[in-house]
Amino acid sequence: LLLFWVTLLSAHPHCFIDVHPAVDGKKLTVKWVFDQMSSQMLMMDFDRDADGRFSDKESRALYKEGFESLKAYDYYTEFFNGSVKLPTGAAEGFRASVEGFRGGRRRVPRLR
Repeated sequence: LLLFWVTLLSAHPHCFIDVHPAVDGKKLTVKWVFDQMSSQMLMMDFDRDADGRFSDKESRALYKEGFESLKAYDYYTEFFNGSVKLPTGAAEGFRASVEGFRGGRRRVPRLR
């Protein structure tokens, strides 16, 4: 019986994200580049037509189902002015895209 339960165990995947902030006047843009495993899982779930790109509709679905709830956690991001923590605010202009072609060779796609 114990051997049966061992087959049901699985590891919890972790997500690694490279964060690229940019400030333009009063506007802050944050680009998240996800690791290959997380990117592929998100593509399997949200690239519904499997064309390797996120249409506007697919990008909206990804935001609604995958990222909108992160607002309650400040998108796991904190901003400071010196030692004063600034409010995170709401995400605007969310857009998902896929990096995957360079030098004519297909790389493993990464969501950004």
